Amino acid sequence: MKTYLVPTDFSEVSQNALKYLLASLQDDAPAKIILLHAYDGTFSSDEPLVFEPMKGAEELVYDELKRFADSVANPEVPFELVASVGFPANEILREAKRRSADGIYMGTRSKHQVKDKVFGTVSSHVSLHAECPVMLIPYGADYRHYQNILVATESDIPVNSFLVLARLAEQHDSNLHFLHINTDGMDDFSEAEVKLYHRINHLLSTQQPYEIRIMKAESVWEGIIEYQTTYPMDLTVILPEHHSFWERLIGLSHTRQVVLHSSSPVLVLPGK
Repeated sequence: MKTYLVPTDFSEVSQNALKYLLASLQDDAPAKIILLHAYDGTFSSDEPLVFEPMKGAEELVYDELKRFADSVANPEVPFELVASVGFPANEILREAKRRSADGIYMGTRSKHQVKDKVFGTVSSHVSLHAECPVMLIPYGADYRHYQNILVATESDIPVNSFLVLARLAEQHDSNLHFLHINTDGMDDFSEAEVKLYHRINHLLSTQQPYEIRIMKAESVWEGIIEYQTTYPMDLTVILPEHHSFWERLIGLSHTRQVVLHSSSPVLVLPGK
């Protein structure tokens, strides 16, 4: 049985992420969902929880978690409710590691929160440090068959991450679009393209159709979004090159830009 972790702040954004996960689960693949709410122990007027007399914070959180789970309940998939005190990103990583989670599903933004700095910090931290795949789901995105998968990568693709991608592509009979983004302004991309071509052929044991695109852009995130605009994708996958590729996104807050502007869910595979 696979275990998935879904952090929630009880918003429509996290509710959408949970619905997305439930829709993606195969009927013949048993799964368990850990529903996690991490909080710092204090509450402001903006918090979604409503205090009741004589009730403690933890009890209130569990009440809200139960209501949240009931709103999207699936009798075929068991839920476990977890309330944790601490910085959300740290608690998400700790719980995912403790449960040996097979994946983390996080909602990204609502239509009113395109500049949510808190989300950018949490998602970036979780995506960089998680030991399992992290799925980041734009608000309003519905699960659908992954006919076209955009793969943002450099030439040295981590084997373990690539195997996860290959299984996913085979399962969905997907077309793979490998995208290498050049931000150095160089005109000769042939060396990078050849290296990427050989790496893909070495690792891709399936017969899934694929193409390699090398493109110029001012930044990595702008290249990804530009490609998505030109060629609508069902899923965007980040394959970090021993973390250096993902760190390039982190360095200038590009992670948040990719997620906030992506037209498709973003799957970040671990770089270990």
